[in-house]
Amino acid sequence: MIMGQNAGSFVHVYARSSRLTAFALILALVLLGAIGTFSQIEAATPPLIPKNASEPMYPNLPGVVDTYPTVVAYVDGHPIWGKLLAIRVAALEQSVDPTVDKSHPERDALHDIIRDQILTEHAQDYGISVSYDEARAEAQREKALVLSNPGARTNTALLAKQLGVSVGDYFDQPTVIAAYRDAMTLSEMQNDILNKTPTARSDDAATEAALDTFADGIHAKVQILISVP
Repeated sequence: MIMGQNAGSFVHVYARSSRLTAFALILALVLLGAIGTFSQIEAATPPLIPKNASEPMYPNLPGVVDTYPTVVAYVDGHPIWGKLLAIRVAALEQSVDPTVDKSHPERDALHDIIRDQILTEHAQDYGISVSYDEARAEAQREKALVLSNPGARTNTALLAKQLGVSVGDYFDQPTVIAAYRDAMTLSEMQNDILNKTPTARSDDAATEAALDTFADGIHAKVQILISVP
């Protein structure tokens, strides 16, 4: 992994304690990949726009205070948006899991986003890919679950309004399908890494360590534009 501007901050981002696992955070925040969670979490929020869009439109979620600059970091030249960091920080701070370390939510959230983006962008290098048709099929499956769940339908209606489409048309939007594609790619990449590491699923710490080690070994240029305490 090649470090760029403010590379020293990334060391601190990686050196964190016990917190939400990648999978738990994904389940809590569908924006980056909770596929199939509408059947489990009534208030789940579906993806709105992929990470590399020129004009990100992340949903306004309760408890999210966005005080970051528009772009807070880059991974291989692709931006990490400040609004996304704000959402992930809020997800950590609002977690009801007693095992989650909330002492450095900003550092841990930025770490998660950077690692997820590295794994997603380099998945094809390891033979992992998700086609547009596969992502569209998953989006349609989610659509059926959303339309049958009043709470999820209400949340999706708010997002659909931001895109200027109906709830029924929301899951057909290219930006939404692209977000599902990223989410599915990340999930498959994570599973592949953990399947190759015998002890990776023994506990949350082992899972995190396996994913961190793999991401750290990938040739990626990371630039962090903010000071991370």
